[in-house]
Amino acid sequence: MNKWDSLSFIDHYLQHNQRYESPTSFWRWSAYGAIAAVLRNNVYRRMGDNKLFPNVYILTLAESSFHRKGRPIEFSEWLVRQVKNTRVISGRASIQAIVQELGRTETDVKTAKIIKGGSAIFYAPEMAAGLVQDPSAIGILTDIYEPKEFYDTLLKTQAKASITNLVFSMLAASNEELLKSVYDSSALRGGLLARTFLIVPDEFRSPNSLMNISPDEYESIKSSKESLVQKLTKISELNGEVFVSSEAHKTYDEWYVPFRKSHEKARDKTGMLGRIHTGIIKVAMLLAANDNQLIVEGIHVRKAIDECTALVPNYMKLSMNSGAPNGTIREAGQLVLADLLEAPQNRMSRKLLFQKHLLEFDAVVFDSLIVTLETAGMVQQSLSSQGGISDVMYSLTPKALELLKGQG
Repeated sequence: MNKWDSLSFIDHYLQHNQRYESPTSFWRWSAYGAIAAVLRNNVYRRMGDNKLFPNVYILTLAESSFHRKGRPIEFSEWLVRQVKNTRVISGRASIQAIVQELGRTETDVKTAKIIKGGSAIFYAPEMAAGLVQDPSAIGILTDIYEPKEFYDTLLKTQAKASITNLVFSMLAASNEELLKSVYDSSALRGGLLARTFLIVPDEFRSPNSLMNISPDEYESIKSSKESLVQKLTKISELNGEVFVSSEAHKTYDEWYVPFRKSHEKARDKTGMLGRIHTGIIKVAMLLAANDNQLIVEGIHVRKAIDECTALVPNYMKLSMNSGAPNGTIREAGQLVLADLLEAPQNRMSRKLLFQKHLLEFDAVVFDSLIVTLETAGMVQQSLSSQGGISDVMYSLTPKALELLKGQG
């Protein structure tokens, strides 16, 4: 027995990497990626006619090199390679080469263990450098995110690739500028971004040069890594259907039902809000696996909801900075006028309008729209104060009401 036996894989993983400067959010999600990889196609949850597998696309995003975004990805890859139960793809590759690799079966030379290629994880410490630019890359990445029992490709320049039990995960890193070459407007609007957990730094860790590690500490590090491999190997042995406890079911529905109703008329061009519920179930499954079980408990669902909903602002920032989903004045005008027409007394606050359209337009587009509508005599502004907090209110003018719904 060692001092790490009482820790779960994720808690041990975080503790092992406390000395490094990468933020906790990057370490935590790289641990999720490792669990997803070793679960392969062995663990699933039935959802009606379909099976939901806990495969994930995770992208850590940081502008500064001081956030050390590469180390968590490299450590996660090292651990998964030690388990030797799933295909690991890394380095520079085209999407077609990745698909070809998924169709291969190989035998580990040391263990003679057969590793089938249909389940795999792609590691890319720098997404733009790891994935060769190709017009079809976004479409294929989006397509293979969805697990498939059979997947065939037939290209003029390559041999036919036949893949069975395709369950594909990805753990990558980038900065906003380089990311634009991969996650372009088609990725943001076409569904790839919505399928990706977008992780940003949650802290800036104190500096550690790693120059003062003693020989005894290195022995401890070695032992800790061996223990982590053992824990991840045990997780990899899970096999079968995931069940949900009554408490977990109740916890999920208490969040999901009002969330879905509140977004009935949401216009999220990235699709993230429409897929977040699936992401929550996947993370809950990973958390259950971390506890070495195939039963999702209430605590797993609560943690998954907190983890996933906390990511929403990350998508807003990326979509606003991308230039594509910011929306034109015309698009913003259609949304704002429709909201004001339905609002009580045809009046809404600036804050509420922005909350309703988090991922659809930014302040520059909105302010230009208001100037245009005021000049046209369609909208008027006023200042409201409630509880000591001031906010700008926008109201439709009688002229606007006459034009929009025939009332004076």
